[in-house]
Amino acid sequence: MAMNKIDGAGFIQPNILDKFLKSNASHEEKPDRLASSGGQATAGKQGGDRVEISEHARKLDDLRHTLEASRKAYSLLPDVRQERLAQARARLESGFYDSAEVRDEVAARLGAVFKQLESI
Repeated sequence: MAMNKIDGAGFIQPNILDKFLKSNASHEEKPDRLASSGGQATAGKQGGDRVEISEHARKLDDLRHTLEASRKAYSLLPDVRQERLAQARARLESGFYDSAEVRDEVAARLGAVFKQLESI
């Protein structure tokens, strides 16, 4: 058995080696068991492997494509749109954003966004 030069502890502990040997033996048995059980595993059968993508994964992939398209479109916009910035400043000074109608509209839009996120 090899010894650790610092504190003299053994590198290989017998119980760890036993766990590895048992684990390795069980992995070797699985392909035969699965192939003979008639399950979905098709080890050694003609036709190859099969992959199924869940509906949740499909939605996430669609969301990823939408996000990539949005980022690309956003990158084409100018960094600062001066006319929109001037409009926002004027509205802020006039108290436009303090009105109940604006708050309700913002809340409704955020609610719709959160509802879409929950469905993912």
